[in-house]
Amino acid sequence: MPGKKPKLEVIVAGLDGARTAADLHQLLICQSPLTRLGPWFLADVYYDCLIGLGLGNIILANVDGETAGFITYTLDTKTFLSEVARRRWATLAAVAKQMWRKPLTTAATVIQSALIVLRQNAEPGAEIRGEFLTMGVVDRFRDPAFIRASGISVAKSLIRAAQAEVAAGGGQNVKLFTLANAVGPNALYTMMGATKRWSGMVRGVNANYLVLPTTRQR
Repeated sequence: MPGKKPKLEVIVAGLDGARTAADLHQLLICQSPLTRLGPWFLADVYYDCLIGLGLGNIILANVDGETAGFITYTLDTKTFLSEVARRRWATLAAVAKQMWRKPLTTAATVIQSALIVLRQNAEPGAEIRGEFLTMGVVDRFRDPAFIRASGISVAKSLIRAAQAEVAAGGGQNVKLFTLANAVGPNALYTMMGATKRWSGMVRGVNANYLVLPTTRQR
């Protein structure tokens, strides 16, 4: 008798998922400038502002009750950073005070990240409302052997769920930033219908800027 197939659950987690998303961000997206500020910044500032200000949300994927991955998105890509700065200036001031005690390289990477976002919003396509901010899948759940055996692609399921949320919020397309050398993610997004708007060096980071329709692809 064949073994029982794993069960996938994808949920829009809200603030309850902020700590889980922060932990996964810290574990899976080590190259992110935001990671260097630690899980406190990710959970209590970045994700708390994203959800608490009504600017986006967190989607979690669980396989048989085990957290398998996450994706975050915003419906207000043009004003996400400015609204965080306007409404949470006191919190950001506390973060700045912490950064003052950190190596200059930490502050530089955060500034670099902000410049990338500013370039995104200045490029053609800045009128696109939705944006995928972060996504990560735990290693064993993105292993090809697991995907073949279970028939579950956690990454595709997260992307489709986020597409549906952006579409429900009125967005016809969603934009996202990927590292140009991230072969797997770039191939997956392309397979799901994304097109590349530009690619090049931005403050030392080789970046791709992709646009994905919110209508379901393959």
